[in-house]
Amino acid sequence: MPDPLSLAGAIAFLVKHAPDWLHSLEETLAGKGKDLASRRIQAYFNEKKQVQHMELALQNAAERGIAQFSTLEERDQYRDILRILSEPGPHSEALRREAIRLFTLSDSPNLEDLKETYNRSLRFRHSLSQ
Repeated sequence: MPDPLSLAGAIAFLVKHAPDWLHSLEETLAGKGKDLASRRIQAYFNEKKQVQHMELALQNAAERGIAQFSTLEERDQYRDILRILSEPGPHSEALRREAIRLFTLSDSPNLEDLKETYNRSLRFRHSLSQ
């Protein structure tokens, strides 16, 4: 198993939590009046297939994402973001929903909103560890 502190470990952790992403996606679509889209997703794939497709999509996205960063510091931050996105709990759920909303439902994502949600998630995470 990859070292959980490595980038490969963070990607494996992200993929392992694909069901959380599916839940976030369904909740985001339902929350935006996309009931029909959510029902079509559920009708088209059974749950196992949904998870397999989400795992592959997450792995591909995470691997393509890392290619954008050239410094070790940037890659470390990317790894930390992947780890937070995959953690259970309301802070991660909020960040997943915001990321999904911005990158799937928005024509021009507002990265400041995503950054603020990420910072709230970090503050929540740090408050739990103290």
